[in-house]
Amino acid sequence: MRWQATRLRPGDMVRVRRGMLWHYGVYVSDGEVIQFGMPPGLEPGAAADDIRVCATDIQTFSCGGFAEAAQLSPAERLKRISRKKSIALARQRIGEAGYDIIHNNCEHFAYECVMGTKWSEQEEQARRLWRSRRLAEVYLMHIPYEAGIDAFDNARLNRELKRIREPKERMGYYCALRLMLHGLKDTYGYDEKQLVFKKGHDGKLSCNKACVSVAYTGGAAAAAVSNSPIAIGFEAEPRAMAQDEHVYRIKGFEKTPVSVRSEDALLAHFHLWDGGSDKLLMKEELPAWH
Repeated sequence: MRWQATRLRPGDMVRVRRGMLWHYGVYVSDGEVIQFGMPPGLEPGAAADDIRVCATDIQTFSCGGFAEAAQLSPAERLKRISRKKSIALARQRIGEAGYDIIHNNCEHFAYECVMGTKWSEQEEQARRLWRSRRLAEVYLMHIPYEAGIDAFDNARLNRELKRIREPKERMGYYCALRLMLHGLKDTYGYDEKQLVFKKGHDGKLSCNKACVSVAYTGGAAAAAVSNSPIAIGFEAEPRAMAQDEHVYRIKGFEKTPVSVRSEDALLAHFHLWDGGSDKLLMKEELPAWH
């Protein structure tokens, strides 16, 4: 896909530059361009919850700049939705909320209306930048022993799980692995089928896409994902810590402090997951080192 300032046609995916950002929409006519939120700068201070899919004329959309239309490659033209349907889909979504500057922005909206899939180059750039930083994300959950165990899409993880006979231990390991997969998806965008796992001589799991570590204990499971070597565990008793190891006492996990060891990764957030509903309960910056 390339971009060109040319005569616009109904159903085109269009964009205009606003400072350091691009603003995207679906062109219907000079009197109607459908977009997720107004161009940057026209609604200063607008909260994400207040941003909606809306329609404006081309002058408002372009803000005095030059609107560019997407020029699709032959392969992309075969995949794109018909122009008439693209317009209909965009109009159906007018008033829709749920804006997120990284994961659900104006580019996602326009691309999905035209190509049928949700994608954003700006999101990919943010992910590439994030992957290049030495950061770690920690995921925690209370183990729902009454819940069932679903098979993974990854055969290696299923084999690892089957090796554990004791039911409570198996559930603990399952929850830790599930947290690890959530972390790899949320932090780096990797789907389960993209991942290859191996087990080293030390018995620890490794991944082809990122550094991972999992742990579980009585009632709690944890996982850490990073682009730098990392290890996570639970500390039942006080002990001497290595220079690159730190202990966190997370609210709700006071009886099982979490230890994290990394030579150079900066720990960014902890994510508290609900094992019963498989949903994120809370995401917060990690507290200062203890």
